[in-house]
Amino acid sequence: MLKIPKSKNTMKKITSIIIALLGATGMQAQTNINLKINHLLKDKSFAFNQTAQNDLNNNFNVKRLEYYISGISLIHDGGKVTNAKDVYILVDAGKNELFSLGTMDVTNVEAINFAIGVSPNVNNADPSAWPNGHALAPKSPSMHWGWSAGYRFVALEGKSGKDVNFTFEIHALGNKNYFKQSIPTNATIDNNEMTITLNADYTQSIKGIDVSSGLITHGEDDEAAYSLRNFQMNVFTSLDGKGNTLSVDNFKKPLQLNVYPNPNSGYFNIDLGHISINNASYEILDITGKLIQSGNASEQITVNEKGIYFLTVVLESGNRISKKICIQ
Repeated sequence: MLKIPKSKNTMKKITSIIIALLGATGMQAQTNINLKINHLLKDKSFAFNQTAQNDLNNNFNVKRLEYYISGISLIHDGGKVTNAKDVYILVDAGKNELFSLGTMDVTNVEAINFAIGVSPNVNNADPSAWPNGHALAPKSPSMHWGWSAGYRFVALEGKSGKDVNFTFEIHALGNKNYFKQSIPTNATIDNNEMTITLNADYTQSIKGIDVSSGLITHGEDDEAAYSLRNFQMNVFTSLDGKGNTLSVDNFKKPLQLNVYPNPNSGYFNIDLGHISINNASYEILDITGKLIQSGNASEQITVNEKGIYFLTVVLESGNRISKKICIQ
């Protein structure tokens, strides 16, 4: 048996050898990883009820903006991929929060991958199965659409128009709209905490979407789907301006519902832009939700009583799109 002298120098050498051996076997320090999002309206800090413009120069403000982030992974240390396991984040644009992604063996972050929404394998599960406080537990106002459709991926509500007095609501959802993105970025380190910071410009969430006279769209098609594509392609960048690097399939411009004139004296027409209005029908509801009239959307529409109404156009495909109208 080898006898080791009990000198201090020998003990230091043994300790050094043990540390080196542990390093050689691949043991690494665990680092706490956080995600921070800078909420913006172009180059200004986001604030509720603050008027901004999209790329169509439509005025709008926001009264509610919540969305889910999931499917998170990090690219790091020469292309390694590490998943943030079972991490679901509910972002409220009105709150500056630091979101924990867990602990990982990461030294240098190169990119962050994620999707807006709830991953399809979880999206249609029962919200009540999650403990109180969890991102997927029941919320008020609700972020859950129903068992068959799952969660609202994005809930965006506010006012729009020249005088910012029309209602616009985009509630976007659907497993077919669950898209991944990858943002090249690094991270800052403070002690054993590593933080990845992204910019989110919410004027980009309605890029190419006409909200000049209001808009109400709830579902997984048309402007709702287009807004989710904007969240994938345009909203998020790194601090140095780098955006999504993943390839994006071609996506058709959403259905645009135009009413002219609006406001009007009781006579108006409907235009759907690049979509044929043939075989489309319409419904008009008053502010209490009562059906006032319905008919063929391709014909001029007459409303006899003054007031504020909600016009809904129903396409042959079953897709629906709504807009607020004013009869003076």
